[in-house]
Amino acid sequence: MRSPIQHYLDELHAEIQEHRQGSPYSVHPPGREPDPEDFGICLVTMDGHVYTTGVADKEFSIQSISKPFSYALALADHGTEKVDEKVDVEPSGDRFNEISLAPHTGRPPNAMINAGALAVSSMIKGSGGKSAPRRIYETYSRFAGRRLTGSRAVYD
Repeated sequence: MRSPIQHYLDELHAEIQEHRQGSPYSVHPPGREPDPEDFGICLVTMDGHVYTTGVADKEFSIQSISKPFSYALALADHGTEKVDEKVDVEPSGDRFNEISLAPHTGRPPNAMINAGALAVSSMIKGSGGKSAPRRIYETYSRFAGRRLTGSRAVYD
């Protein structure tokens, strides 16, 4: 019997695949321009079952997809209360690159816009002889289930 989750993901993929407005973000590793036809969805359940549809096994530059993983690392390091002092959890409606800060607190509205991601990343410190960037890289790799590669050009 086909999983209802897989069926739903396949239908969702077909529906979203039809949306063609916009263009890929211009910052990417040299020689690895994104193909607008590459679109996939991957869902992993709490018990580890993996569902995929579309182009879900091709490597890509994660860019802003990294934000929830950095947020998770900051939460693990400091707890909800401390992270909430630095960045709010309200939807902003702002573009990802908007410099948006609350007037009285200076807090970004959430960790999924660049201002919030920078605030969250500033909370991640080195530990166990590893620098903050090394910890972030290793955390992202653990979430991906494999060792990730990086691009110095994109980083710079």
